[in-house]
Amino acid sequence: MAKTSGSIRNSQWEGNIYTVNGKRMEYHELNEERKIVVRSMSKIVAKEMYEYLHDKSVALDADGTKINVKFVKSGIDHVARDAMITLSGKYMSRQSMVHIDTILAKSEYVPTTHRIYKERKDGKELFFRYKDNYGRGIYFKVAYDRKESNAGRHYLYSVTDR
Repeated sequence: MAKTSGSIRNSQWEGNIYTVNGKRMEYHELNEERKIVVRSMSKIVAKEMYEYLHDKSVALDADGTKINVKFVKSGIDHVARDAMITLSGKYMSRQSMVHIDTILAKSEYVPTTHRIYKERKDGKELFFRYKDNYGRGIYFKVAYDRKESNAGRHYLYSVTDR
């Protein structure tokens, strides 16, 4: 079951999609019908996020280097899935997901190795990690991809609580 005490947030979702018989549940604990609802809502939220974020960027410091983080469709889709399915919607509400640029802008860089340990075929070469400063206990992953344009080589790719 989802954690709801301490510094872990328990974000409210319209229709209580993660609540069954008054209990907050993790995505994997939901029945298949409810999982379909969550996956469907994930796609709707990703679309809202893209409409709001597609022309925005955030300037961040990455280990002493200034980078410009863009928001691309594939990254936003991945973030929405991570937030709603992997993390079971407990750290961010729909509204905070749509305005994730403001959260990312106030996050702090976490020293990382910048290496990818498995062979990737999608062009991503390194990741930078940023810790949320709003007390959510989440980390943002920013990917670097040579295939993207110079203005969009760094983009928000994922969100995790590890």
